[in-house]
Amino acid sequence: MHRKGFTLIELLAVLAIVGIVAGIGYPQFLQFIQNQKAISETNQLLSVINFTRNTAVSTKQEVTLCPSSNARSCDENWNNPLYVFIDSNDDKEIDSETVLLKFEPSSDYQLIWRSWGGKKFIRFLPTGLTYRQNGTLVLCHKNQNSALARAIVINRGGRARVSRELTPKLLESLKCK
Repeated sequence: MHRKGFTLIELLAVLAIVGIVAGIGYPQFLQFIQNQKAISETNQLLSVINFTRNTAVSTKQEVTLCPSSNARSCDENWNNPLYVFIDSNDDKEIDSETVLLKFEPSSDYQLIWRSWGGKKFIRFLPTGLTYRQNGTLVLCHKNQNSALARAIVINRGGRARVSRELTPKLLESLKCK
């Protein structure tokens, strides 16, 4: 009599092989997931910056991007919600009727904005140029993994690009925590 199926030893051998492969692949899979989240967060911020610039050009008005804890005035903590607004009266205050977009940054990252002149906002002119400023928005992962750090560099011409050329020494000087 010939039976179809697997013996207990064959099943245990397959189970052991699957366990070993899963044990080797799981850390790589976690790293892949973290890297994809970093890419996603960077792309979302890049989209907000590009939206701000495109809105300035299409509406022919100055448009500002800045963080705010109270939805009324800009502050320096880029981990607060980010607001895109038209500052038609040039008082550098967020008026609720001029808010075009609100973006909540991920709590997995610390955002640091450094710009020429130390301005705490990003402002685009109707021409698409920045308001006499260029700067870098650095995304530091909370677990201090420099491989997950990204930077969005904005030049005076208003162009934004993503950079991964961040050394641990540079991240330390920016106080990435």
